Amino acid sequence: MSAVEGLAAWCAGVVAEWWTAALDELLHFQSWPSFWGWVGEYALLFPAGMCVVWMAFGLRHVLALQPRLPWAPPERLRLRVAVVVPARNEEQGIEGTLASLLEQDHPHMTVHVVCDACTDATAERARTFAGRGVVVHELSERRGKAGALQYVLDRIDDELFLVVDADTRCEPPHRAPDGRLLAPGTVTAMVQQFADGHIAGVTGSPRIAAPRGLLARLQALEYVGVIGLIKRADSFWGGLFTVSGAGACFRSAVLRDVGGWSSASVTEDIEMSWRVQKAGHQLVYEPRALFWLPAVEHLDALWRQRTRWARGMLEVMLRHGNIALTGNAALIPMAAQVLGTMIWMLFAVATTVVWLTGIARSLLHGQGFDGTTALRVLVLTTALFVCQTVLASLWDRRDRHDTLKHGLLAFVFPLYYWGVILPSFVLGLRALLRGRRTRDGGLWERTDRPGQRVSDP
Repeated sequence: MSAVEGLAAWCAGVVAEWWTAALDELLHFQSWPSFWGWVGEYALLFPAGMCVVWMAFGLRHVLALQPRLPWAPPERLRLRVAVVVPARNEEQGIEGTLASLLEQDHPHMTVHVVCDACTDATAERARTFAGRGVVVHELSERRGKAGALQYVLDRIDDELFLVVDADTRCEPPHRAPDGRLLAPGTVTAMVQQFADGHIAGVTGSPRIAAPRGLLARLQALEYVGVIGLIKRADSFWGGLFTVSGAGACFRSAVLRDVGGWSSASVTEDIEMSWRVQKAGHQLVYEPRALFWLPAVEHLDALWRQRTRWARGMLEVMLRHGNIALTGNAALIPMAAQVLGTMIWMLFAVATTVVWLTGIARSLLHGQGFDGTTALRVLVLTTALFVCQTVLASLWDRRDRHDTLKHGLLAFVFPLYYWGVILPSFVLGLRALLRGRRTRDGGLWERTDRPGQRVSDP
């Protein structure tokens, strides 16, 4: 039996065992009061069910869609691309970002840096690249990221509009020793998708560059084993929940048709993704377009980042959640998935309180509390997540050598989820309900990353 066959057999065994445990858990909860029984069932079974769904739909992308992704032929390269780098005090990382963009092999692109009333040396450092075609825009009044993007959109006539964060580096083209092109760079990988006239936007694959330390490695695992896999699975429906804010490309005409960039949400990338798809357009995922970004090194900064993401997701659901007349039906299952996830987070907190109360009563008063079946389901759900992580790593050519490392880290990931992601959702919900504005007066929210320079991947 080959290693691949052995892995497939192991994953199949875990799924079968989880299904048996899930059925046992349903029977176990029949003795509980009906409401808490359904809450507990949902809290236990939903994450494992989503693991199975993401693996199944991700496999379809790998087998049916990914092999048909061509590298860009000459006729697709004639599309002109405005690469826009919005920046707010990014003097430490802007030079590396611009250097990586100027290494790209797309022949028709112009790089624009928009300094949003920067108070540091961002503009000066960006202007050192002016001789190589980089255009620097300095805004005297702050407009925020969405406003900075709109400033350039109002002034260009390029067919495509590519957004790259100022602390992000794009993968360069790869060539053989004899000069033959083995794989084009990130920009070319994005552009080739637009040969399909139905596609209005493309998102790439964000990665953590040179992760060091447990927190950074868990973020790297999240981008590969969760975010990347979900984008592959979303492709089953013909759309995406969101493009990546670190690297996404749109047709300029579509951006104008839907009203341009909006500051109505703290996450302009999610908001634009839904607005474009509600108008009937399609977004796709290009896993070969790699965007390297630095890890968030401190827990408080990571909480702020994820709280902003959670609040942005909730804002978009409130603003664009009425999808009965959506032009792209892919938003319907994705909205159901998001709604199910939000309900699960609330139920998970409630169920945990109930279980902890039951355990405490058992210890203090000698009352019986049978958590054996629930523990079995939790263990098997963790095993399913390990399967998901290993498969996602194997499906990605750049992460195959880290498959074992990711698989081991997956056992720790539940602690990361309960310590970072779930609390940030609660904080994001609280901030939304209180109507609190973002840091910097609601104009710009940047992630604090000590030592902003990104090491070459």
